[in-house]
Order: sequence, then structure tokens, then C-alpha cells
Amino acid sequence: MTHNWIININSFSPPKDWFSLMIHSILSFGLLFIGGSIYLLFRPKSLLMFVWVDKLGLTAAIDKLRDEVSHISLSRTFTYCLPDGLWVASYVILVHAIIPREHRDNLIFWSYLLPIIAVVFEFFQYLNLIPGVFDIFDLVSYIIPLIIYTIYLRYEKVL
Repeated sequence: MTHNWIININSFSPPKDWFSLMIHSILSFGLLFIGGSIYLLFRPKSLLMFVWVDKLGLTAAIDKLRDEVSHISLSRTFTYCLPDGLWVASYVILVHAIIPREHRDNLIFWSYLLPIIAVVFEFFQYLNLIPGVFDIFDLVSYIIPLIIYTIYLRYEKVL
């Protein structure tokens, strides 16, 4: 029994698709790493991420790194919003790498799903429907990767 929403891994044809997958994956995880590093080095230690760091036994190492960069002053937008945009871009790039463009509907659905959820949640914060503080710069950081990706999809004639 085959479902349209299941991607057949055998539809990839090496070496071109595997090379593309590797490059996209490296870029995606690189953006994820940069966003995570900004969080770990410059955000308050009250975040959930620091509970994970502690459970992994990395608190001392992260504290040492935080001390090394403590003299660096970053803007609020860089510290709080850029990681969100990097994570959205990371997600979109990874989904684009995994789902072949021949599966256009799946590609569009999965690529846009998480960023749209992030945008909706930001508006829910504005309406006080969920906890958090609405931030227009967070909203922009979610939308910019989508705009760039949409332009790319149009250029590649996927849209």
C-alpha cells in the first residue's frame, strides 16, 4: 500500500541528488549550530536549552565559553531574533534537501509548515492567547527565510 505523502527514498538518484543532500544538510546544520551558539553564548541561562546543557554535563564548558565572550556586546535583534531566522532557514533548507522537487505538494507543505506555525504563534502571543511577548522582529525573522525560499522556488520553477 503506497501513500502519496510518503517519500520513496529510492527516488533519489546518486550522485547528483546525494551530493545536493549533503551540501544542503551541511548548510542546514551549520545554520542550526550558529543559532544554537548564539543562544548558548549570549542568552540568559534561564532558557530550557540550559537544562539540556546541564543534563548533558556541558555546563562547565558552556560557562567557560560564555566567560570568553562576555566582553562582546550584541544588539537585541542579533541575540534574540537572528537565531529564530537561522533556525527557520535551517528547517526549510533541510526539508528542501530531503523532499524531491518532483513531489511539489509535499515539498511546499512541509517547507512552509513550521515557519507558518511560528508566525501564527507570534500572533497568538500578540493576542495573549499563549504566553510570550509579541516581537515584530521575531515575525520578520520567520518571514524573511520564507520570502527568500519562495523566490528560489519561483526561480527553479517549482512554484
